[in-house]
Amino acid sequence: MMPATRKPIVGANWKCNPGTTAQLPALVSNINACDTSKCDVYVCPSSLHVGIVYKSFTSGAKVAPQNCNFKGCGAYTGEMAVDQMKSMGIEWVLIGHSERRGEFGLPTPAETNKLLATKLSYIQSQGLKCVLAIGEPLPVREKGLNAVMATCAAQLGPMVPYLDPTKVVIAYEPVWAIGTGVSASAAQAQETHKAIRDWLRSNVGAECADGMRIQYGGSANAKNAAELSAQPDIDGFLVGSASLKPEIKEIVGAIADAKGYTPPMERMSTAELDADLACLDAENKAWEEKLQLHKRGSYVAATPTLKIPGLPHMEAAPAKVDAPPADAAPRAPTGSGGESWFTLANAILLGVLVFGVAAQLTQVQYYFAPPPPPPPPPPKLFGLF
Repeated sequence: MMPATRKPIVGANWKCNPGTTAQLPALVSNINACDTSKCDVYVCPSSLHVGIVYKSFTSGAKVAPQNCNFKGCGAYTGEMAVDQMKSMGIEWVLIGHSERRGEFGLPTPAETNKLLATKLSYIQSQGLKCVLAIGEPLPVREKGLNAVMATCAAQLGPMVPYLDPTKVVIAYEPVWAIGTGVSASAAQAQETHKAIRDWLRSNVGAECADGMRIQYGGSANAKNAAELSAQPDIDGFLVGSASLKPEIKEIVGAIADAKGYTPPMERMSTAELDADLACLDAENKAWEEKLQLHKRGSYVAATPTLKIPGLPHMEAAPAKVDAPPADAAPRAPTGSGGESWFTLANAILLGVLVFGVAAQLTQVQYYFAPPPPPPPPPPKLFGLF
C-alpha cells in the first residue's frame, strides 16, 4: 500500500462513562499510551467529565465534547457553549452522533440535519474543528448501497458549505453496528466510504473528496482494526466501548502502521512566499551596496579628502617615483673642472628649490590627511653627495 496522504485519526467516544470519577485516571492513562505521531487522536468525555480531564492528556490527544449548542453563552439551560470550549483551549467537538439523532428510543426530540448545519456553522465561526457523524439504520442498510447513500446524502447536503477537510472529519457509523458487537465487513465499510467520497467529489469538489478524512464507527476494536485499516478510503475510527479499554492503543497503532503516513513538507502560502522573496531581494540589494562601498573604498581611501562611514580610513599612499631602468649607465661628469663646479652649483641650487617646493606641498597635504612618511632625500648628484 502506498503511504497515506491523509493523516489517520481515531476518536475515543466515552459516551456517558465512566460511572465514577475514580475511574478517570485509568481511562486517561490508556489515551496517553497512544502514539499520536502518525495518527491524530481525540477523546470525547461525558459533559460532566470534560472539565476534569481536559488538561490531563499528555500524548497530543485532543478533547472533543460530545455535543454543543448553536449559539454562545446565555440563557440556554443544559447546553454547552462553543465559546466556553474555546476559552478552555478545546479545539474539537463531536456532533450528529446517531444517539443524538433519535436513537435513544426515548421521546426526546431528534436533532435534525438543519439544526446540525446551524451548529457546524457556529462551530467554525468560533475557530473549532468538528467531527460530523452520519450513518444509516438497519432497515436502510437492508435495501442496499443506494438507499444507504440516499440517507447519507440527506445528512450531508445541508453541510456542503462547511465541508472543509481541514476543519471537518466525517465519522460514518452504520447505526445497526453501534454497540451491538456486529461490525460491517471490511468490504462493506470500504464500499460505503468510497461512495461517500465519490459523493463529495460530485457535490463539493475534488479537493474536498481527496482531503476529507472519513472514519469508520461501527464497533471497531483491536481484532478488526488491522483489516479495516487496510481499506484505502477508511482513514480512522470513532471507537465506542473499546475506547474504555487499554486496547485503544492497539487500534491507534494498527491504523498508523497500515497507512504509513508521513507528514508532507510544509507548504508556504503565496503571501508568505512573496514576503520571503521581498526579504531576500532587500538583502541582496544591501549586500550589493556593501560590495560597491568596499570597491569604492579601495579607491577613495587613497584620496585624503573622503572617508566612508563604517570603513577603516586609509592614509594616502606616498607618491610613486619611477626608478631608472636597471640597465641605465650612470652619467659621468663632462667638460673642464670649471664647468663641473658650475654645473654642481646649479644642481645644488636646483635641489634646494625642489626640496623647498616639496616641503610646501607637504604642508598643504597636512590639512587634508595625516602627514605622509618623510619625503626621500634629494638624489645624489654624480655620486659626490
